[in-house]
Amino acid sequence: MAFAEAQRATSATAYGATIGTTGGASLVATTLLAGSFIDVLRAKARVMSLGPTLLSGLVGNIAIPRQDEPASAYWLDPEGGDTGESEGSFDQVTLIPKTVGARSQYTRQLLMQSTPDIEMLVRNDLAKVLALAIDAACISGTGANGQPTGILNTAGIGSVVLGANGGPLTIDALIELETTLTEANVDEENLAYLTNAKQIGGLKGLKDANGRYLWTQYPGVFGQRTPTPGEINGYPVARSNNVPGNLAKGTGTNLSAAIFGNWSDLIIGEWGAIEILPNPFGAGFNSGSIDIRAFQSVDVKLRHPASFAAITDAT
Repeated sequence: MAFAEAQRATSATAYGATIGTTGGASLVATTLLAGSFIDVLRAKARVMSLGPTLLSGLVGNIAIPRQDEPASAYWLDPEGGDTGESEGSFDQVTLIPKTVGARSQYTRQLLMQSTPDIEMLVRNDLAKVLALAIDAACISGTGANGQPTGILNTAGIGSVVLGANGGPLTIDALIELETTLTEANVDEENLAYLTNAKQIGGLKGLKDANGRYLWTQYPGVFGQRTPTPGEINGYPVARSNNVPGNLAKGTGTNLSAAIFGNWSDLIIGEWGAIEILPNPFGAGFNSGSIDIRAFQSVDVKLRHPASFAAITDAT
């Protein structure tokens, strides 16, 4: 009899039923909803959605010729004068592969028992981790320790200063960012702001003299979320917490950056594709664990540093 009861309990548990047991206790089955897997909360990779120039399938190092100074025109003396001579100057934008990597490990038992497929989850996680690392490098890569040089650390970009110890991000500061670029004759087809969630919250609260909000919703399909949640000063604004919010200046701490630029002038070079490879014979071989690692090789450069301007002291 006990065996039959155990069979019925096992069968009912498999279908998520509640089973009465001796002593009035109950056993409630757990149903694994693999299709509703809950991913970790992450920063958002936004740079790629802003329209940078992507060079894929690269093999060797890349050198792109660039003219950085134009020639000059001269009006001639009507009495047979000669034109003056002025030559344009040229240099090169070089891209050299820099590799970002990540590694993880999962056990043999987890692989056998997990639903959904643990290897696919780990692969997806590694791909997202690398995408976020590349996104962050585009924004603030240091150019040292194997990193590309990001926008904020590129010499020659424009700069708008808010205060000795930082200051609030105002509509006047956004206009000054715009003016910095337009005075440098930057192409205007792909201009947009990029900043973090804290500063977006502040921008949404800005009002004009009549109390009307300056922030406007980004025009798009109703109900469809976009990487640019709105517009201000006539330009779209993208939000990513990959934009630094831990900067310091004077006595100011936890200061944020805001970038304005022609994003098509950001060049991202890509050598090959993301490479993800499991290794069952790694350090965890004796315990049955499987190592898995991912690599991707990229570099980041600006066509013209003047195509971007930044604030790095927003409170």
